[in-house]
Amino acid sequence: MRDLALLAIIAGLIPVIMRHPWIGVLVGAWISLMNPHRYAFGFANNFPFAFIVALATVASLVFGKQKIEFPRHGVLVMIILLMVWFSITLLFALEPDAAFAQWVNVMKVFLLVLLSAFLIRSRKEIDAFIWVLVLSVGFFGVKGGLFTIATGGVHKVYGPPGGSYVSDNNAICIALVMVVPLMFYLGSSVKRSGLHHSSSFDATHSICRASTASSSSPSSRPCHSRPGTDGTLASFIRRPAAS
Repeated sequence: MRDLALLAIIAGLIPVIMRHPWIGVLVGAWISLMNPHRYAFGFANNFPFAFIVALATVASLVFGKQKIEFPRHGVLVMIILLMVWFSITLLFALEPDAAFAQWVNVMKVFLLVLLSAFLIRSRKEIDAFIWVLVLSVGFFGVKGGLFTIATGGVHKVYGPPGGSYVSDNNAICIALVMVVPLMFYLGSSVKRSGLHHSSSFDATHSICRASTASSSSPSSRPCHSRPGTDGTLASFIRRPAAS
C-alpha cells in the first residue's frame, strides 16, 4: 500500500515538475533527506525515485520555456571548480572502484546544489525550499523527540533507514541542529504573515531539541555526538527580535 501511494505521489508530481522545474528541486530534496521510499517494503524500497525526479527536472530545465540565467556568484564558481578538481583527482585514486562510487554520490549532491542555485530564485521559492528542508529533517526530530520523552532518553535516535547521509545518530543530530535556525526563520515569517502559530513552532523546537539531546546523550553508548551536544546548547541562544 505504501509503495503504491508513494508511486502515485511521485507520478502525480512529474507533470508539475515538467511545468515548474523548481518543484523538482523541492521533491528531490524531500526524497534525499527524508527517504520516504525506505518506509515502503515492496518494490518502492529500492526504486530510483530521486533519479527519475532529477531527470524530469533537468529535462524541464533544458526543454522548458522558462528562461534560466547563470547565477553570477563567486560561491557557485568555486563549487563548479571543486567539482572539476574532484573529477581530476579521481583519475589518480589509489582505489579506483571505491573512489568512483564515492565520486558518484558526491556529484549527486552537487547536482542538487547546482539545480537549486539555477532554479530557486524568488522569495516564495526560497521559503518553499526551506519548508521542505525543515519538514524533511524535522520529521525525525518530532518522531525521535516524542520517542525520547516516552523512554526517558535512554535510547539513541536515528535518521531515515538505509544509507542516507543523515541515517546515523550523529548525522541526524547535526542535521537537526542545523534546521533549528531555519525553524526560527519560518516561525518569524509566519508571525509576519499574520498567522499566529508561534506556540506550535516553539513546541516543535523543544521536541527537536529533545531528540537531538537523545542522539547526543553520553548515556547512549557506545557512540554519542559531542558536536551535536555543543550545537544543541548553542541553539538555545536566541537573538532578540529587532525593535
